[in-house]
Amino acid sequence: MPSKVGVGNSDVGAGAKGLAVGVAALFSAQLRVSGISIGSRADQEDMIRAIHVNGLQPVIDRSFPLAEIRAAFESYQSQSHFGKVGIDI
Repeated sequence: MPSKVGVGNSDVGAGAKGLAVGVAALFSAQLRVSGISIGSRADQEDMIRAIHVNGLQPVIDRSFPLAEIRAAFESYQSQSHFGKVGIDI
């Protein structure tokens, strides 16, 4: 369970496969654990179907070429965008 104070780790899908963590290790490493509930696979499939049926599209503020990845992160970090900031690969 390596980590540094102020550094975040994420595990998506831990609930589906189970997750065992020693509480003592969390405390000694001074780690914070946050969780979210995202619903079932059936819920996800229903949402994807609804998106396709209704023709929903994400709002894209700007896309950057991979060579300008630093500018993409700076744009995102500035919080001045409206919609997604993309990186073309």
